Amino acid sequence: EIVTEISDLIPNGSVSIEVDADAASTAEMLFSQGKEFFGWIPNAHIKYPTIAVGLEAAEKSIAERMRVNMTLVFSQQQGAAVYAATCGAARGDVFLSPFIGRLDDIGENGVDFIRNTMKMYANSDHHVEVLAASIRTLDHLLLCFDAGVDIVTVPLNVLKIWQEQGMPIQGGNENTELKK
Repeated sequence: EIVTEISDLIPNGSVSIEVDADAASTAEMLFSQGKEFFGWIPNAHIKYPTIAVGLEAAEKSIAERMRVNMTLVFSQQQGAAVYAATCGAARGDVFLSPFIGRLDDIGENGVDFIRNTMKMYANSDHHVEVLAASIRTLDHLLLCFDAGVDIVTVPLNVLKIWQEQGMPIQGGNENTELKK
């Protein structure tokens, strides 16, 4: 019911519906859930974890013309694997969702990860769109804009700060750009 309500609010947008995955999940289990969820609304993206079984489920989903959102992305290798698993998809059918804030939490620079991913995909067919997730600060948001990400998910408190700043689309704290 909640998914349908959200879909009705944004009929031209996308609603990501996450499968229930754990260590015992198989690709077939995830795909089966995804196929069921995809039938709930016309604007669904099925959210799979970017692990081996999730990549396999995504590949099957794309073959059946389903849209996917690959989540829990923490490495360039995962970004490359998503690209390979979803070849043949149309633009708009595949989202890659790196978690900027969570990368920062583990000592990586989330914004650098976004920049590197955008460079990795620069000469591709662009069937994978980068959705910057776990944005926690205005700097994160502005640096994602600077990097050219396709989509951002932003918490309300950051949107309010952005609005108070006049909604700039460039900027960011240069000190957060590179972590040595």
